[in-house]
Amino acid sequence: QAKVKANVHSRTSSTTRAALSSARFDELPISDAAKHSIATVLGYETMTKCQAESIPVSLRGGDVLCKAKTGTGKTLAFLIPSCELAMRVPSSARRGNISILIISPTRELASQISTEAKQLIGSMGLSLVTVFGGTNVSKDKRAFAQGAPDILVATPGRLNDHLENMGLRTSFLFFS
Repeated sequence: QAKVKANVHSRTSSTTRAALSSARFDELPISDAAKHSIATVLGYETMTKCQAESIPVSLRGGDVLCKAKTGTGKTLAFLIPSCELAMRVPSSARRGNISILIISPTRELASQISTEAKQLIGSMGLSLVTVFGGTNVSKDKRAFAQGAPDILVATPGRLNDHLENMGLRTSFLFFS
């Protein structure tokens, strides 16, 4: 039997372990692609309490407000249902529009969200672009030139810059 390699990007800590529940990711009504990424890429089997309470509600289309300590799985708690709902829309209908907008207050958090999202969507057929200040805006433009990503992770300043000065609003029918 092959040994599963630990996720090098995992930020699992004692806080995460203390927040674990008995609910399992493989019991969620999500795609096989998502279950595969969660189990083999992310290396997770059981959900934290905030994930177990919020993901099922979000998958049914309900709104969730989740307040929990750092390291308790809030990122996956919103990424899993968001990506699942986006996948339910045919790619032809998603084309040309950003399906999921994640606004992060800091570059560091945007980068962490992006890393986790890339691992989750690897086999889901969704695309992702991450933009934040302090980086070359030409790189952002090249990414957008390839078409609207399904997921956009952005800091407020860089997002506003793209909306106001770089044509993002009209390119992808953003907020119309």
